Amino acid sequence: MTSWSLVSVVRGRLTGDDRERGSLPFLALVMIVCASLGAVLLTTVVSQASTSRFDETRVHSLDAAQAGIDHVLALIRSAVSADDATLGDAGALPCGGWDDVRADSSDTSTFTASVAYYRVNPAALDDAARASQKMICASSGGPFDRASNSRAPKFALIVSFGRDNSRAGSGASKGRRVETVYNFQTNDVNISGGQIRVYGSDSCMDAGDAPAVGTAVTLQPCINSTPPPEKQVWSYRSDLSIELVSSAVAVSGQPVGPGLCIDSSSLAADVPDQAAGQPLVLNRCGVADPNPRDKTATSVCPAGTTPGEYASKNPGRSCANSPWHQRWSVDDNAHLRGSRMDQGDVNGLCIDAPAPGAGLFLQGCAGGTTDGRQTWVPADTAGAGAAGAGNEQLVNYAQFATCLDVTGQNVSASYLILYTCKQNPRLGAVRWNQRFVPSPALDRGPTLTKLTTTVNGTTYCLRSPLTAGGYPVLSSTCPSTPVGEFGWTVAQRYQSGGPDTPELAYGDRYTIKDSVGRCLSLGARSDRHSSFYYKAVTGTCTGSTSQKWNADPSSLKANLTNTRETG
Repeated sequence: MTSWSLVSVVRGRLTGDDRERGSLPFLALVMIVCASLGAVLLTTVVSQASTSRFDETRVHSLDAAQAGIDHVLALIRSAVSADDATLGDAGALPCGGWDDVRADSSDTSTFTASVAYYRVNPAALDDAARASQKMICASSGGPFDRASNSRAPKFALIVSFGRDNSRAGSGASKGRRVETVYNFQTNDVNISGGQIRVYGSDSCMDAGDAPAVGTAVTLQPCINSTPPPEKQVWSYRSDLSIELVSSAVAVSGQPVGPGLCIDSSSLAADVPDQAAGQPLVLNRCGVADPNPRDKTATSVCPAGTTPGEYASKNPGRSCANSPWHQRWSVDDNAHLRGSRMDQGDVNGLCIDAPAPGAGLFLQGCAGGTTDGRQTWVPADTAGAGAAGAGNEQLVNYAQFATCLDVTGQNVSASYLILYTCKQNPRLGAVRWNQRFVPSPALDRGPTLTKLTTTVNGTTYCLRSPLTAGGYPVLSSTCPSTPVGEFGWTVAQRYQSGGPDTPELAYGDRYTIKDSVGRCLSLGARSDRHSSFYYKAVTGTCTGSTSQKWNADPSSLKANLTNTRETG
């Protein structure tokens, strides 16, 4: 046999060639080895095919999940104002979910996506907190947060699950789940507007169904709808005027001109001095609202900035005040007092509400903090007037018609409250029990300090309880340095000082922390003073608006953050 082959081996055995008889065991061995190698190779090929299928479907599933996120983002970004496409419309934001939507033209990959809206960043929340703090959402009105009475979300949590359906079965990926947080481009300025009711009743200021110059302002039953009716929504502006919000509606981003303000006369000029019995009517506001498209110009002082403070920071410019007969100041009893003609102080006349259905008029100021005719309780969204750092006041951002207040002007009070921010056309004339120094300044970094108020020549320090949920109180015993229970770290917008320095994380801005790191905050809704006014407490810092004081309007850019795969 001249060549070695399986045929020759077989042929040799069949012909009886003794030289080939020893090859039979070797033949069996070769066959066994070949069969074993075939089995191994088959397993490898099958494994590699399965791995390739798994990897390929994982890639396609991730692409499908990303398509779901892109789909929801497109819907969010298309929710714009009908009058001005550069402005968002919260009422047009998408709600609900999207099930088994085709992700590409091949019709083999699909996604299931959902969106939820929040006032706080959901990336920092666990599942339980996400469920409890999620804004409700209706397709006809967009998101709404009951706790803050707000329709404007700050964050959207988008979750998308993608699946490749072309290779279902053994070895294919079951799909991939991705979530991301969309930060809305917003600013922190509170847009004022809310009802103003008389104390102890369910009666509100009302402009009537057809408000116009000369229309009487009356007292009517509060309409407790969400949102309230336009005729009962007022803005207490920083020039101390009270404007009917719906009268200054912007068209294509431009104000239509001055709105309608509460006035002691319907005359445009030559207004006589105010007198008891004078009816209150609507008149054109002496100053128009700021132009929302021009961020460098304004005719009304920004919230928390007095005319003098604004002029000092903006040489050659002013934020004009409305005429004296349109300026109303909250006094110590939460009455709305008129201004003197020289605007140097308040006068002795207050807005009086005789009975539901009757017109409001001026009357000599009388009664205390619970008077049923002259004590007014604005909604927390109605505005803070001229209150703020310029008057050494601490305006709460969540309840921004209220300021930190020494209860009943009693230095021995067992807790402080958030009371209607007091006002006066004369800078520095606000009563001591709402004035705390140093009040937070916007151009400083976090500063360790004492917070003090002075009455009858005695300086009192704000003392922290150093416990969660405890009440800060005043103490006449003040150390020389801000230590222990008398040390507060006041933070505003920047890490050190001025706009040229890095900004603080948003959760740390505008906070007042005690020496153990607890934040000055609003107390529980169930534990309010006289059923109306929140108590001040110290609590775990959460970055919520209820822990922010004298917040500066600051822009937040739209972007995606905290994108991650969760399954």
